[in-house]
Amino acid sequence: MEFLLVTFRSDRDVVIEGEVAGLTNQLITLGPGTYTIWLAPPTDYTPLRRRVVVRDTSPLEPEEVVFV
Repeated sequence: MEFLLVTFRSDRDVVIEGEVAGLTNQLITLGPGTYTIWLAPPTDYTPLRRRVVVRDTSPLEPEEVVFV
């Protein structure tokens, strides 16, 4: 099990590979792998999508993705 933390200035649904997987600013658990991540509308953030490799994480050291 791997851990992902997607940060954004407000709470927003996090979309991973086309499926809502959790909320911004909260830990999301998923299997190891490479994922395309974006936020639910409105698209008032950048970058519009991020491609990340999630591997060797822990709850204290998650893979972090930042949208601004």
